[in-house]
Amino acid sequence: MSITLDELFTLFEEVEKSGILSEKPQSKALQKLAVSYDGIPEIPIAELPWAQMESTDEGVKVSRMQIQQFLDNIKGEDLSQKIQSINEIMNGDPEVLKSKFADQSGGSAIASTLSYLVFLKTLTNLISNFNASSAGFSFEAFLGVLLGGGQIATGKGTIADLKDKVGTPISLKLYQETSVKAGGSYTDLVRDLVRPPNSVQYVVVTKQLGGSGSDLSGVLTFYRFNLTLQNIVEVMYNTGKNQELVQVPSSLFANKGLLDLDLPRVPDKEEKKAKFDEIFDSMFSGESWAEDFKQSFEHDAYKLGTEMLKLTKAGSPGKRNPFFRLVKSTLEDIEGREFSMEEALEQAKRIQEALLEYHKYIIGINSQRDAVIAKVGKDYVEEQNGVTVVEFYDSLNTEEKAKFLTLTKGFGKDQFDIIRSSIYQINSKTSKKDILPKDQEQPSIGSINIGRDNIQNTLNNLSQLINQNVFVIFQNLKALTANLQSYFAEGLVDDKKAEEAITSAGRISRKTKQVQTEK
Repeated sequence: MSITLDELFTLFEEVEKSGILSEKPQSKALQKLAVSYDGIPEIPIAELPWAQMESTDEGVKVSRMQIQQFLDNIKGEDLSQKIQSINEIMNGDPEVLKSKFADQSGGSAIASTLSYLVFLKTLTNLISNFNASSAGFSFEAFLGVLLGGGQIATGKGTIADLKDKVGTPISLKLYQETSVKAGGSYTDLVRDLVRPPNSVQYVVVTKQLGGSGSDLSGVLTFYRFNLTLQNIVEVMYNTGKNQELVQVPSSLFANKGLLDLDLPRVPDKEEKKAKFDEIFDSMFSGESWAEDFKQSFEHDAYKLGTEMLKLTKAGSPGKRNPFFRLVKSTLEDIEGREFSMEEALEQAKRIQEALLEYHKYIIGINSQRDAVIAKVGKDYVEEQNGVTVVEFYDSLNTEEKAKFLTLTKGFGKDQFDIIRSSIYQINSKTSKKDILPKDQEQPSIGSINIGRDNIQNTLNNLSQLINQNVFVIFQNLKALTANLQSYFAEGLVDDKKAEEAITSAGRISRKTKQVQTEK
Protein backbone atom coordinates (compact mmCIF):
# COMPACT_ATOMS: atom_id res chain seq x y z
CA MET A 1 0.00 0.00 0.00
CA SER A 2 1.31 3.47 -0.89
CA ILE A 3 0.00 6.61 0.80
CA THR A 4 0.60 10.11 -0.54
CA LEU A 5 0.96 13.19 1.65
CA ASP A 6 -2.33 14.54 0.29
CA GLU A 7 -4.11 11.35 1.36
CA LEU A 8 -2.49 11.53 4.78
CA PHE A 9 -3.60 15.10 5.41
CA THR A 10 -7.12 14.25 4.24
CA LEU A 11 -7.08 11.45 6.80
CA PHE A 12 -5.94 13.86 9.55
CA GLU A 13 -8.90 16.12 8.81
CA GLU A 14 -11.37 13.23 8.91
CA VAL A 15 -9.92 11.89 12.17
CA GLU A 16 -10.07 15.31 13.79
CA LYS A 17 -13.67 15.91 12.65
CA SER A 18 -14.76 12.51 13.99
CA GLY A 19 -13.96 13.54 17.57
CA ILE A 20 -12.21 10.24 18.33
CA LEU A 21 -8.91 11.83 19.23
CA SER A 22 -8.69 10.67 22.82
CA GLU A 23 -5.08 11.52 23.62
CA LYS A 24 -4.89 14.16 26.34
CA PRO A 25 -2.38 16.98 26.02
CA GLN A 26 0.82 16.14 27.85
CA SER A 27 2.53 18.44 30.29
CA LYS A 28 5.18 20.76 28.93
CA ALA A 29 7.84 18.66 30.67
CA LEU A 30 6.68 15.52 28.89
CA GLN A 31 6.39 17.35 25.58
CA LYS A 32 10.08 18.28 25.56
CA LEU A 33 11.57 16.68 22.48
CA ALA A 34 15.04 15.27 21.95
CA VAL A 35 15.32 16.15 18.27
CA SER A 36 16.40 12.94 16.52
CA TYR A 37 17.41 11.47 13.18
CA ASP A 38 14.00 9.78 12.79
CA GLY A 39 12.32 13.19 12.78
CA ILE A 40 13.97 14.13 9.49
CA PRO A 41 11.60 13.67 6.51
CA GLU A 42 12.35 10.50 4.57
CA ILE A 43 12.20 10.52 0.78
CA PRO A 44 11.68 7.14 -0.95
CA ILE A 45 14.60 6.32 -3.20
CA ALA A 46 13.10 5.65 -6.63
CA GLU A 47 15.70 6.85 -9.12
CA LEU A 48 13.78 6.99 -12.37
CA PRO A 49 10.92 9.26 -11.26
CA TRP A 50 13.46 11.81 -10.01
CA ALA A 51 15.40 11.74 -13.22
CA GLN A 52 12.79 12.08 -15.95
CA MET A 53 12.59 15.85 -16.38
CA GLU A 54 10.17 15.88 -19.31
CA SER A 55 7.92 12.96 -18.39
CA THR A 56 4.18 13.53 -18.80
CA ASP A 57 3.36 10.87 -16.19
CA GLU A 58 1.72 12.59 -13.20
CA GLY A 59 3.24 10.13 -10.72
CA VAL A 60 6.70 10.82 -12.07
CA LYS A 61 6.14 14.58 -11.89
CA VAL A 62 4.99 14.39 -8.27
CA SER A 63 7.93 12.16 -7.24
CA ARG A 64 10.47 14.45 -8.84
CA MET A 65 8.79 17.56 -7.41
CA GLN A 66 8.89 16.04 -3.93
CA ILE A 67 12.67 15.66 -3.86
CA GLN A 68 13.30 18.80 -5.90
CA GLN A 69 11.41 20.97 -3.41
CA PHE A 70 14.03 20.04 -0.82
CA LEU A 71 17.15 20.00 -3.01
CA ASP A 72 16.39 23.38 -4.62
CA ASN A 73 17.14 24.93 -1.22
CA ILE A 74 20.75 23.69 -1.21
CA LYS A 75 22.66 26.87 -1.97
CA GLY A 76 25.26 27.07 -4.73
CA GLU A 77 25.42 27.52 -8.49
CA ASP A 78 27.28 24.27 -9.18
CA LEU A 79 28.32 21.07 -7.43
CA SER A 80 31.44 22.58 -5.86
CA GLN A 81 29.50 25.46 -4.30
CA LYS A 82 26.74 23.14 -3.08
CA ILE A 83 29.29 20.87 -1.35
CA GLN A 84 30.81 23.95 0.29
CA SER A 85 27.36 25.07 1.45
CA ILE A 86 26.60 21.61 2.89
CA ASN A 87 29.88 21.60 4.81
CA GLU A 88 29.16 25.02 6.27
CA ILE A 89 25.95 23.59 7.69
CA MET A 90 27.61 20.39 8.96
CA ASN A 91 30.50 22.24 10.62
CA GLY A 92 27.97 24.11 12.73
CA ASP A 93 29.80 27.38 13.30
CA PRO A 94 27.11 29.49 15.07
CA GLU A 95 28.08 32.70 13.31
CA VAL A 96 28.09 31.03 9.88
CA LEU A 97 24.69 29.45 10.54
CA LYS A 98 23.28 32.70 11.81
CA SER A 99 24.43 34.63 8.74
CA LYS A 100 23.32 31.87 6.36
CA PHE A 101 19.69 32.15 7.46
CA ALA A 102 19.68 35.78 8.63
CA ASP A 103 17.59 37.04 5.72
CA GLN A 104 14.97 34.28 5.93
CA SER A 105 11.61 34.28 7.73
CA GLY A 106 10.72 31.50 10.14
CA GLY A 107 9.00 29.44 7.45
CA SER A 108 11.84 29.88 4.97
CA ALA A 109 14.42 28.97 7.59
CA ILE A 110 12.52 25.78 8.37
CA ALA A 111 12.42 24.86 4.64
CA SER A 112 16.13 25.57 4.21
CA THR A 113 17.35 23.69 7.27
CA LEU A 114 15.11 20.72 6.52
CA SER A 115 16.48 20.65 2.97
CA TYR A 116 20.05 20.12 4.13
CA LEU A 117 18.99 17.39 6.56
CA VAL A 118 16.85 15.64 3.93
CA PHE A 119 19.78 15.78 1.50
CA LEU A 120 22.15 14.15 4.01
CA LYS A 121 19.65 11.51 5.14
CA THR A 122 18.67 10.56 1.59
CA LEU A 123 22.32 10.39 0.51
CA THR A 124 23.14 8.15 3.48
CA ASN A 125 20.17 5.85 2.73
CA LEU A 126 21.14 5.68 -0.91
CA ILE A 127 24.74 4.64 -0.17
CA SER A 128 23.91 2.23 2.66
CA ASN A 129 20.83 0.43 1.31
CA PHE A 130 21.90 -0.46 -2.22
CA ASN A 131 24.58 -2.61 -3.82
CA ALA A 132 27.34 -0.91 -5.81
CA SER A 133 25.51 -1.03 -9.15
CA SER A 134 22.09 0.17 -8.00
CA ALA A 135 23.61 2.77 -5.66
CA GLY A 136 25.54 4.23 -8.58
CA PHE A 137 22.41 4.38 -10.73
CA SER A 138 20.34 6.00 -7.97
CA PHE A 139 23.18 8.40 -7.20
CA GLU A 140 23.09 9.57 -10.82
CA ALA A 141 19.42 10.47 -10.46
CA PHE A 142 19.91 12.11 -7.07
CA LEU A 143 22.80 14.25 -8.32
CA GLY A 144 20.87 15.11 -11.47
CA VAL A 145 18.04 16.59 -9.42
CA LEU A 146 20.47 18.39 -7.09
CA LEU A 147 22.08 20.07 -10.11
CA GLY A 148 18.72 20.97 -11.65
CA GLY A 149 19.03 18.47 -14.49
CA GLY A 150 18.42 14.74 -14.75
CA GLN A 151 19.61 11.32 -15.83
CA ILE A 152 20.27 10.37 -19.43
CA ALA A 153 18.62 7.10 -20.51
CA THR A 154 20.95 4.25 -21.43
CA GLY A 155 21.49 3.40 -25.08
CA LYS A 156 21.75 7.02 -26.22
CA GLY A 157 25.25 6.71 -27.68
CA THR A 158 26.79 8.95 -25.04
CA ILE A 159 29.19 8.30 -22.20
CA ALA A 160 27.36 10.85 -20.03
CA ASP A 161 25.04 9.67 -17.26
CA LEU A 162 23.27 12.96 -16.51
CA LYS A 163 23.05 16.65 -17.34
CA ASP A 164 22.96 19.70 -15.10
CA LYS A 165 20.56 22.64 -15.44
CA VAL A 166 22.58 24.26 -18.26
CA GLY A 167 22.93 21.00 -20.19
CA THR A 168 26.51 20.07 -19.24
CA PRO A 169 26.94 16.33 -19.95
CA ILE A 170 28.31 14.61 -16.82
CA SER A 171 29.76 11.14 -16.40
CA LEU A 172 29.48 10.07 -12.76
CA LYS A 173 31.65 7.43 -11.10
CA LEU A 174 31.08 6.11 -7.56
CA TYR A 175 33.78 3.77 -6.24
CA GLN A 176 35.49 2.59 -3.09
CA GLU A 177 38.53 4.80 -2.57
CA THR A 178 40.92 1.89 -3.19
CA SER A 179 39.44 0.93 -6.57
CA VAL A 180 38.42 4.26 -8.05
CA LYS A 181 38.79 4.91 -11.78
CA ALA A 182 37.15 6.91 -14.53
CA GLY A 183 36.56 5.12 -17.78
CA GLY A 184 34.15 3.65 -20.28
CA SER A 185 33.68 3.39 -24.00
CA TYR A 186 36.36 5.32 -25.86
CA THR A 187 34.06 5.38 -28.91
CA ASP A 188 31.18 6.96 -26.98
CA LEU A 189 33.58 9.49 -25.47
CA VAL A 190 34.85 10.50 -28.92
CA ARG A 191 31.26 10.83 -30.20
CA ASP A 192 30.55 13.26 -27.36
CA LEU A 193 33.68 15.29 -27.97
CA VAL A 194 33.17 15.80 -31.70
CA ARG A 195 29.72 17.39 -31.20
CA PRO A 196 28.69 20.42 -29.13
CA PRO A 197 29.56 21.23 -26.41
CA ASN A 198 32.72 19.25 -27.33
CA SER A 199 33.31 18.22 -23.73
CA VAL A 200 32.23 15.80 -21.00
CA GLN A 201 32.55 16.62 -17.33
CA TYR A 202 33.66 13.79 -15.05
CA VAL A 203 32.54 13.68 -11.43
CA VAL A 204 34.37 10.93 -9.57
CA VAL A 205 33.24 10.15 -6.02
CA THR A 206 35.27 7.95 -3.68
CA LYS A 207 33.74 6.14 -0.70
CA GLN A 208 35.58 5.55 2.58
CA LEU A 209 32.97 3.83 4.74
CA GLY A 210 32.69 1.82 7.92
CA GLY A 211 29.83 -0.20 9.39
CA SER A 212 26.76 -1.35 7.50
CA GLY A 213 23.03 -0.66 7.25
CA SER A 214 21.87 1.95 9.75
CA ASP A 215 25.33 2.00 11.36
CA LEU A 216 27.13 2.89 8.13
CA SER A 217 29.15 6.09 8.21
CA GLY A 218 32.09 7.63 6.41
CA VAL A 219 33.11 10.22 3.88
CA LEU A 220 32.42 10.80 0.20
CA THR A 221 35.14 12.77 -1.60
CA PHE A 222 34.35 14.47 -4.90
CA TYR A 223 36.72 15.04 -7.85
CA ARG A 224 35.76 16.90 -11.01
CA PHE A 225 37.47 17.47 -14.36
CA ASN A 226 36.64 17.96 -18.04
CA LEU A 227 37.65 15.85 -21.01
CA THR A 228 37.40 18.05 -24.11
CA LEU A 229 38.11 18.03 -27.81
CA GLN A 230 41.18 20.10 -27.06
CA ASN A 231 42.75 18.01 -24.27
CA ILE A 232 41.62 14.43 -24.96
CA VAL A 233 44.67 13.24 -26.93
CA GLU A 234 47.16 14.66 -24.45
CA VAL A 235 45.28 13.20 -21.46
CA MET A 236 45.10 9.74 -23.05
CA TYR A 237 48.74 9.96 -24.14
CA ASN A 238 49.85 10.68 -20.55
CA THR A 239 47.70 8.15 -18.67
CA GLY A 240 49.35 4.77 -19.06
CA LYS A 241 47.73 2.16 -21.29
CA ASN A 242 45.37 4.76 -22.76
CA GLN A 243 48.27 5.97 -24.92
CA GLU A 244 47.65 3.13 -27.37
CA LEU A 245 44.08 4.33 -27.95
CA VAL A 246 45.24 7.58 -29.59
CA GLN A 247 47.76 5.99 -31.95
CA VAL A 248 47.06 6.76 -35.63
CA PRO A 249 48.33 5.39 -38.95
CA SER A 250 51.84 6.69 -39.59
CA SER A 251 50.84 7.96 -43.06
CA LEU A 252 48.78 10.73 -41.42
CA PHE A 253 51.93 12.49 -40.20
CA ALA A 254 53.16 12.91 -43.77
CA ASN A 255 49.78 13.52 -45.42
CA LYS A 256 47.23 15.46 -43.38
CA GLY A 257 44.94 15.36 -46.41
CA LEU A 258 44.05 11.77 -45.52
CA LEU A 259 41.79 13.25 -42.85
CA ASP A 260 39.42 14.29 -45.66
CA LEU A 261 38.67 10.70 -46.64
CA ASP A 262 34.96 9.90 -46.42
CA LEU A 263 35.08 7.44 -43.53
CA PRO A 264 31.73 5.74 -42.82
CA ARG A 265 30.79 6.37 -39.19
CA VAL A 266 30.23 3.55 -36.74
CA PRO A 267 26.54 3.57 -35.71
CA ASP A 268 25.95 4.12 -32.00
CA LYS A 269 23.81 1.87 -29.78
CA GLU A 270 20.64 3.83 -30.43
CA GLU A 271 21.15 3.68 -34.21
CA LYS A 272 21.89 -0.07 -34.06
CA LYS A 273 18.75 -0.67 -32.04
CA ALA A 274 16.71 1.38 -34.52
CA LYS A 275 18.06 -0.71 -37.40
CA PHE A 276 17.28 -4.00 -35.67
CA ASP A 277 13.77 -2.75 -34.85
CA GLU A 278 13.23 -1.79 -38.49
CA ILE A 279 14.23 -5.28 -39.66
CA PHE A 280 12.20 -6.98 -36.95
CA ASP A 281 9.07 -4.93 -37.68
CA SER A 282 9.22 -5.74 -41.38
CA MET A 283 9.36 -9.48 -40.63
CA PHE A 284 6.86 -9.73 -37.78
CA SER A 285 4.23 -7.14 -38.63
CA GLY A 286 0.87 -8.18 -37.18
CA GLU A 287 2.22 -10.71 -34.67
CA SER A 288 0.56 -10.14 -31.27
CA TRP A 289 3.78 -10.82 -29.35
CA ALA A 290 6.22 -8.97 -31.63
CA GLU A 291 6.32 -5.53 -29.95
CA ASP A 292 6.83 -6.89 -26.43
CA PHE A 293 9.43 -9.37 -27.65
CA LYS A 294 11.37 -6.69 -29.51
CA GLN A 295 11.55 -4.45 -26.43
CA SER A 296 12.94 -7.19 -24.18
CA PHE A 297 15.27 -8.89 -26.67
CA GLU A 298 18.99 -8.05 -26.37
CA HIS A 299 19.88 -8.33 -30.05
CA ASP A 300 23.55 -7.41 -29.60
CA ALA A 301 24.04 -10.26 -27.11
CA TYR A 302 23.91 -12.81 -29.93
CA LYS A 303 26.98 -12.90 -32.12
CA LEU A 304 27.36 -14.72 -35.42
CA GLY A 305 28.35 -18.37 -35.08
CA THR A 306 28.38 -18.44 -31.27
CA GLU A 307 25.18 -17.77 -29.33
CA MET A 308 22.55 -18.18 -32.01
CA LEU A 309 20.21 -21.09 -32.79
CA LYS A 310 21.94 -24.44 -33.05
CA LEU A 311 20.11 -27.53 -34.29
CA THR A 312 20.88 -31.23 -33.97
CA LYS A 313 21.20 -33.50 -37.01
CA ALA A 314 17.52 -34.34 -36.56
CA GLY A 315 16.67 -30.67 -36.93
CA SER A 316 15.64 -30.00 -33.33
CA PRO A 317 17.22 -27.39 -31.05
CA GLY A 318 19.95 -28.59 -28.72
CA LYS A 319 18.79 -29.07 -25.12
CA ARG A 320 21.23 -26.48 -23.83
CA ASN A 321 20.81 -23.95 -26.61
CA PRO A 322 20.28 -20.62 -24.74
CA PHE A 323 18.89 -18.82 -27.79
CA PHE A 324 16.03 -21.27 -28.27
CA ARG A 325 15.24 -21.45 -24.54
CA LEU A 326 15.13 -17.65 -24.32
CA VAL A 327 12.84 -17.33 -27.36
CA LYS A 328 10.45 -20.03 -26.07
CA SER A 329 10.25 -18.70 -22.50
CA THR A 330 9.85 -15.07 -23.64
CA LEU A 331 7.03 -15.96 -26.04
CA GLU A 332 5.28 -17.95 -23.31
CA ASP A 333 5.59 -15.06 -20.83
CA ILE A 334 4.15 -12.58 -23.34
CA GLU A 335 1.30 -14.78 -24.57
CA GLY A 336 0.52 -16.36 -21.22
CA ARG A 337 0.45 -19.88 -22.62
CA GLU A 338 2.78 -22.77 -23.36
CA PHE A 339 4.34 -23.02 -26.83
CA SER A 340 4.90 -26.45 -28.35
CA MET A 341 8.45 -27.33 -29.39
CA GLU A 342 7.48 -27.07 -33.07
CA GLU A 343 5.75 -23.69 -32.70
CA ALA A 344 8.61 -22.19 -30.67
CA LEU A 345 11.20 -23.55 -33.12
CA GLU A 346 9.41 -21.96 -36.06
CA GLN A 347 9.48 -18.54 -34.39
CA ALA A 348 13.10 -19.00 -33.24
CA LYS A 349 14.15 -19.65 -36.85
CA ARG A 350 12.37 -16.48 -38.00
CA ILE A 351 13.93 -14.39 -35.22
CA GLN A 352 17.33 -15.75 -36.18
CA GLU A 353 16.69 -14.60 -39.77
CA ALA A 354 16.12 -11.08 -38.43
CA LEU A 355 19.39 -11.30 -36.50
CA LEU A 356 21.29 -12.48 -39.57
CA GLU A 357 19.89 -9.56 -41.56
CA TYR A 358 20.97 -7.19 -38.79
CA HIS A 359 24.49 -8.61 -38.71
CA LYS A 360 24.67 -8.28 -42.48
CA TYR A 361 24.04 -4.54 -42.05
CA ILE A 362 26.77 -4.23 -39.37
CA ILE A 363 29.27 -6.22 -41.44
CA GLY A 364 28.55 -4.02 -44.45
CA ILE A 365 29.38 -0.83 -42.53
CA ASN A 366 32.55 -2.36 -41.07
CA SER A 367 33.65 -3.48 -44.53
CA GLN A 368 33.18 0.03 -45.90
CA ARG A 369 35.24 1.46 -43.03
CA ASP A 370 37.96 -1.13 -43.50
CA ALA A 371 38.20 -0.26 -47.21
CA VAL A 372 38.75 3.42 -46.43
CA ILE A 373 41.15 2.74 -43.56
CA ALA A 374 43.17 0.46 -45.86
CA LYS A 375 44.01 3.57 -47.90
CA VAL A 376 45.43 5.20 -44.77
CA GLY A 377 47.18 2.09 -43.49
CA LYS A 378 47.09 0.22 -40.20
CA ASP A 379 50.61 0.74 -38.91
CA TYR A 380 49.47 2.63 -35.82
CA VAL A 381 52.08 4.78 -34.05
CA GLU A 382 52.13 7.47 -31.35
CA GLU A 383 55.20 9.23 -32.82
CA GLN A 384 56.71 9.76 -36.25
CA ASN A 385 60.04 11.45 -36.99
CA GLY A 386 60.18 12.99 -33.52
CA VAL A 387 56.62 14.37 -33.68
CA THR A 388 54.18 12.91 -31.15
CA VAL A 389 50.47 12.45 -31.76
CA VAL A 390 49.88 15.20 -29.20
CA GLU A 391 51.96 17.72 -31.16
CA PHE A 392 50.39 16.67 -34.45
CA TYR A 393 46.87 16.85 -32.97
CA ASP A 394 47.49 20.30 -31.50
CA SER A 395 48.38 21.59 -34.98
CA LEU A 396 44.92 20.69 -36.34
CA ASN A 397 41.79 22.85 -36.47
CA THR A 398 38.54 21.80 -34.78
CA GLU A 399 37.13 19.96 -37.81
CA GLU A 400 40.39 18.12 -38.39
CA LYS A 401 40.61 17.11 -34.72
CA ALA A 402 37.19 15.48 -34.97
CA LYS A 403 38.26 13.48 -38.04
CA PHE A 404 41.57 12.56 -36.39
CA LEU A 405 39.81 10.97 -33.40
CA THR A 406 37.71 8.69 -35.63
CA LEU A 407 40.94 7.33 -37.14
CA THR A 408 42.59 6.56 -33.80
CA LYS A 409 43.30 2.94 -32.95
CA GLY A 410 40.82 2.77 -30.09
CA PHE A 411 37.81 4.14 -31.96
CA GLY A 412 35.11 1.55 -32.55
CA LYS A 413 36.37 -1.10 -30.19
CA ASP A 414 38.22 -0.20 -27.00
CA GLN A 415 37.63 1.03 -23.45
CA PHE A 416 39.68 3.63 -21.60
CA ASP A 417 40.48 3.78 -17.89
CA ILE A 418 41.97 6.69 -15.96
CA ILE A 419 43.29 5.18 -12.73
CA ARG A 420 43.20 6.64 -9.23
CA SER A 421 46.63 8.27 -9.20
CA SER A 422 45.93 9.97 -12.53
CA ILE A 423 42.54 11.27 -11.35
CA TYR A 424 44.12 12.84 -8.28
CA GLN A 425 46.66 14.61 -10.51
CA ILE A 426 44.63 15.00 -13.69
CA ASN A 427 45.64 18.65 -14.16
CA SER A 428 49.27 17.49 -14.50
CA LYS A 429 48.37 15.19 -17.42
CA THR A 430 47.77 18.02 -19.88
CA SER A 431 48.97 21.54 -20.54
CA LYS A 432 45.45 22.56 -21.55
CA LYS A 433 43.70 24.82 -19.02
CA ASP A 434 40.24 23.44 -19.82
CA ILE A 435 40.93 20.22 -17.89
CA LEU A 436 39.37 21.87 -14.80
CA PRO A 437 36.14 23.93 -14.79
CA LYS A 438 36.36 27.68 -14.42
CA ASP A 439 37.66 28.90 -11.03
CA GLN A 440 38.57 25.33 -9.96
CA GLU A 441 42.22 25.04 -8.96
CA GLN A 442 42.54 21.32 -8.18
CA PRO A 443 40.73 18.08 -9.04
CA SER A 444 39.21 17.68 -5.56
CA ILE A 445 36.15 19.85 -4.91
CA GLY A 446 35.34 18.73 -1.37
CA SER A 447 33.99 15.97 0.85
CA ILE A 448 30.69 15.15 2.59
CA ASN A 449 30.42 13.12 5.80
CA ILE A 450 27.47 10.73 5.80
CA GLY A 451 25.96 8.41 8.39
CA ARG A 452 23.45 8.61 11.21
CA ASP A 453 25.89 10.02 13.81
CA ASN A 454 27.22 12.70 11.46
CA ILE A 455 23.69 13.77 10.58
CA GLN A 456 22.63 13.77 14.23
CA ASN A 457 25.48 16.19 14.99
CA THR A 458 24.30 18.43 12.17
CA LEU A 459 20.76 18.19 13.46
CA ASN A 460 21.90 19.27 16.91
CA ASN A 461 23.61 22.31 15.37
CA LEU A 462 20.45 23.27 13.50
CA SER A 463 17.92 22.56 16.24
CA GLN A 464 18.20 26.14 17.51
CA LEU A 465 17.09 27.43 14.11
CA ILE A 466 14.07 25.27 13.53
CA ASN A 467 10.80 24.81 15.39
CA GLN A 468 11.03 21.44 17.14
CA ASN A 469 7.35 20.84 16.44
CA VAL A 470 8.35 20.28 12.80
CA PHE A 471 10.30 17.19 13.82
CA VAL A 472 7.38 15.93 15.91
CA ILE A 473 5.22 16.18 12.79
CA PHE A 474 7.57 14.13 10.64
CA GLN A 475 8.23 11.55 13.36
CA ASN A 476 4.49 10.99 13.65
CA LEU A 477 4.05 10.95 9.88
CA LYS A 478 6.48 8.05 9.79
CA ALA A 479 4.66 6.25 12.63
CA LEU A 480 1.27 6.92 11.06
CA THR A 481 2.30 5.54 7.67
CA ALA A 482 3.86 2.41 9.19
CA ASN A 483 0.83 1.66 11.37
CA LEU A 484 -1.70 2.25 8.60
CA GLN A 485 0.23 0.05 6.20
CA SER A 486 0.43 -2.76 8.78
CA TYR A 487 -3.24 -2.39 9.73
CA PHE A 488 -4.48 -2.72 6.14
CA ALA A 489 -1.91 -5.35 5.12
CA GLU A 490 -2.96 -7.57 8.03
CA GLY A 491 -6.66 -7.41 7.11
CA LEU A 492 -7.89 -4.74 9.57
CA VAL A 493 -7.56 -7.12 12.54
CA ASP A 494 -4.94 -5.42 14.72
CA ASP A 495 -6.87 -2.58 16.40
CA LYS A 496 -3.74 -1.51 18.27
CA LYS A 497 -2.18 -0.46 14.97
CA ALA A 498 -5.29 1.59 14.16
CA GLU A 499 -5.22 3.25 17.58
CA GLU A 500 -1.53 4.13 17.21
CA ALA A 501 -2.25 5.62 13.77
CA ILE A 502 -5.07 7.73 15.26
CA THR A 503 -2.75 8.94 18.03
CA SER A 504 -0.10 9.92 15.49
CA ALA A 505 -2.71 11.72 13.39
CA GLY A 506 -3.78 13.72 16.42
CA ARG A 507 -0.24 14.79 17.20
CA ILE A 508 0.33 15.82 13.61
CA SER A 509 -2.84 17.91 13.56
CA ARG A 510 -1.98 19.78 16.76
CA LYS A 511 1.69 20.33 16.00
CA THR A 512 0.97 21.56 12.47
CA LYS A 513 -1.36 24.19 13.94
CA GLN A 514 1.36 25.23 16.40
CA VAL A 515 3.94 25.60 13.64
CA GLN A 516 1.44 27.60 11.57
CA THR A 517 0.89 29.95 14.52
CA GLU A 518 4.57 30.33 15.40
CA LYS A 519 6.12 30.67 11.91
